[in-house]
Amino acid sequence: MQYLVILILTALSTIGWSLPSHAESEFKGFYGQVATGFEDNRFSSIKPSWQNIAELPTYWAGTKQQPDQHSSSNPLVLGGGYFHEVTNDWLIGFGVDYHPLAQNSGWFDHQTTNPSNAQFSLGNMSYQVSNRVNLSIMPAYALTPDKLLYLKLGYSTQTLKYRQIAPDEGGLRSGFERNARQNGMLIGAGYKQTVAHGFYGFVEANSVLYAKATIQGSAYAGAHAVCFSSRPLVSAMNVLFGVGYTFDAFGHSPTPQ
Repeated sequence: MQYLVILILTALSTIGWSLPSHAESEFKGFYGQVATGFEDNRFSSIKPSWQNIAELPTYWAGTKQQPDQHSSSNPLVLGGGYFHEVTNDWLIGFGVDYHPLAQNSGWFDHQTTNPSNAQFSLGNMSYQVSNRVNLSIMPAYALTPDKLLYLKLGYSTQTLKYRQIAPDEGGLRSGFERNARQNGMLIGAGYKQTVAHGFYGFVEANSVLYAKATIQGSAYAGAHAVCFSSRPLVSAMNVLFGVGYTFDAFGHSPTPQ
């Protein structure tokens, strides 16, 4: 998906430089929009560690790489921002998008390998991402006054939750939930077209890669605490379809051309 977005960015830039000039764009000014579509969140480099805190046998200590996990869903994305017209052809936009719906990996088993190469497995571990906010700069080219191609380059932040529920096996009698904040870089591309006075439809594709964040928590096996630690690599990709409304700088919809 990252390679697809890069190809889209290159194609849009090439198209923009090759097309002729025209009247001013209907997309200048403030906008608000809503979108849904398809999204995939990938959790990779999953290598949770378990370590006894006191008096537990070394059988509990160790780490092992786990299979990648995915969360595929139909997101809800609320957005707003502003496009400034640099020339009749080129605009520069500033936008913010908010994802209010949480995305879950589902429950999966995870294992440990101790220094003696003994294997031990627990179930009921999961990841969740929520409260994603994207801030973007959007170079844009107006194909015609009512058609706009744009690139998205920016910053993304989200909450990552690590959950471990007592699996009723292996002596673990309690679970925990812990959160960490993740920050990442966003690239994307899109297309907007006016469908009525001030109203437009749009489609866009985005890819985000987040920096790793360490999450730690403690659960109990009998009377003894066990420390769990996880530091997954999280990435997100989506294709969105939506509708929006454009206002000019004075809060009115643009004048029809």
